[in-house]
Amino acid sequence: MKAIQTLILGTSIGISFISCAQQTPQKVTDVFKAKYPTATHTKWENEKENTWEVEYKMNNIEHSSNFNNEGEWLETETEIKISELPAVIKNAIKAKYPTAEIEEAEKVETPKYKGYEVEIENGETEMEIVLDEKGNILEVKTEKEEE
Repeated sequence: MKAIQTLILGTSIGISFISCAQQTPQKVTDVFKAKYPTATHTKWENEKENTWEVEYKMNNIEHSSNFNNEGEWLETETEIKISELPAVIKNAIKAKYPTAEIEEAEKVETPKYKGYEVEIENGETEMEIVLDEKGNILEVKTEKEEE
């Protein structure tokens, strides 16, 4: 019986530590509310050890933003229609990946740059491409499609 009580107590303590660890720091939520006061439908997630991501809506448009534990804003992504991508972005992708099909697009803003994040399908390969506003490719992440 003592073993079961110890197990239950240990499990309860473990669960409370996990839920405390997942609590978004007040500093982070305060900075978010100040930066995006009209945001609704917020959903927080501890993305990495020191990074919090919040998904939310503003004017019925989906956004996500990242902040570190100190409340420093790191990035905001805003969902856009593929038709809203500037020609310079579409042309840069077409020049580098002529047979690729654009699947999704987002505007990206960080303290260092403004640009776009575009998901493409290039044959059997899915890619996420980050470009600056001038169409310069800053980063490419590749994933093979699962069969």
